[in-house]
Amino acid sequence: MPRWTTDEKWLKALKPVAGIASRDYEYAGDRDTLAALKSLPGASWIFKKWLEFWLEFDRIRYLGSAVKVSEKQFPEVHALHAKAAEILGITAPPLFIIEAPYINAYTLGSDDGRSFILVTRGLLDVATERELMFIIGHELGHVKSQHVLYGTMAIFLANAGLFAGAAFPGIQLLALPVKMALNAWFRRSEISCDRAGLVCCQDLASARKALLLTGCGSRELADRIDLDEFAKQGDEASASYGKWGEMWTSHPYLPKRIRACELFAEGNFYVRQVLKDKKSRFLDSEDLDRAVGEVLGDDRPEVEKITESADEDRLKVALALAGAWADGDMTGPRRRELERLLENSGGSADGARSLEPFLAKPIPKARVLREIRHYTGERLRGLPYAFSFFLIDPRRVSFLEARWLLELGEACGLAREDAAAAVYDAAKRKALFKAKGGTDICARCGRLFKAGASACPACEASATATDEPEGRKFKTVADRLEGVGEVASKGIAAASSALWGLAQQAASAAASYSKSDEGPGLGGDDVPKKTPRTRKKRPEA
Repeated sequence: MPRWTTDEKWLKALKPVAGIASRDYEYAGDRDTLAALKSLPGASWIFKKWLEFWLEFDRIRYLGSAVKVSEKQFPEVHALHAKAAEILGITAPPLFIIEAPYINAYTLGSDDGRSFILVTRGLLDVATERELMFIIGHELGHVKSQHVLYGTMAIFLANAGLFAGAAFPGIQLLALPVKMALNAWFRRSEISCDRAGLVCCQDLASARKALLLTGCGSRELADRIDLDEFAKQGDEASASYGKWGEMWTSHPYLPKRIRACELFAEGNFYVRQVLKDKKSRFLDSEDLDRAVGEVLGDDRPEVEKITESADEDRLKVALALAGAWADGDMTGPRRRELERLLENSGGSADGARSLEPFLAKPIPKARVLREIRHYTGERLRGLPYAFSFFLIDPRRVSFLEARWLLELGEACGLAREDAAAAVYDAAKRKALFKAKGGTDICARCGRLFKAGASACPACEASATATDEPEGRKFKTVADRLEGVGEVASKGIAAASSALWGLAQQAASAAASYSKSDEGPGLGGDDVPKKTPRTRKKRPEA
């Protein structure tokens, strides 16, 4: 049983996150895979109906033989359970302590409030208070992310016979494809729930130790493991073809889980929102999930910690590069304008000048979006630069470029319809940029100029002009379809005219051929008259 009494001071010091949502910390690979599973027609209904019957036997069995944690039964465990549920912003499901010597905890049930958590006596015997907080938080993470129904099915298929009457002959073979798909998702879901556990215990060292404890199944083993040496074991395993055996398991190999948890501890959400640390650098959320995906895929990711920026010049240069590379071609005019922009930017080494290498190679889209996400000022002041540097010398104006500028508009804070208006309507684009970006954009040449000026200083076009050259005009799908329709109509008209001409020529040729068949000089008075044949009279008898 627990070797500790509740540390009230530590428990009260744990920092809740106001309005926390599962998306704040979930691993994107988990969320996307679960959505794909749930999209299978009827899958949730079938799983739920299949499990409802057997789970009721288990729930009643635990009520009859296990200990339900409450304020009066294992109050120290109840305090951890209640605090973890508070931190994650959910109602705590029932928690049972079951008599089993092994070290484990798991969650069963469905996602409609009928779930419960099981903790073994073996785990309570050896876990510290903070380790148990991580483990309970992990299990509650399954509840918050609505993993329970599919997770229970994964456990059922992994342990046929776990539920009363479930051991049917041949069920494992028949369920093999479903089992493999569920395991692939469940491995990803464990990453999300390890993050939930860390959000609850807020102590990376205790989280690592809890993972070692449940993974190795022994207090002595967990305490004697050197994490650096253990990580080397994982690298050795990743270098062998035997690594593919992991696809049959429901949990990632332990070194991967520990590394993924360490990466999350460096992420923006954990550093800024959970620890309330406003000074340290952090991993961007998308960079974090990319790195975790590489860890799960047996790679060693390279990560770069960043921090928020209030450098407006840097944002403008990042968006200018995004526009200049939108069609994949850094043209001479674009490059010269960018060089001027960089020259006027100045700033520190990690400011706008840090983006200079992207004059020679395309700036990754993820990098641009990251710059936007972590800019602390008015993002829309940088958006005109993306449009301008694309429109200065476009090689093509297609759906792909329009979609990228639309994405940039939304990333900068525009509603979908406003972002679309900025892309497809020159007049609305000019009005938006003057109101939100503090600048005007020339409809003719794409250059930016001071709002309120009477004409574009580059091409001298009137500031009120909104008619765009055809080569710089974005067209909606409807416009393109209309254009296709016009071309098709013209083609049909031309084809009809050609066919009518051919028909006339054919008729004329046929008439000429008819006349020539009658011989020369045909027609009118020139037609030779036939001499009537006279019948000879018979001599009279």
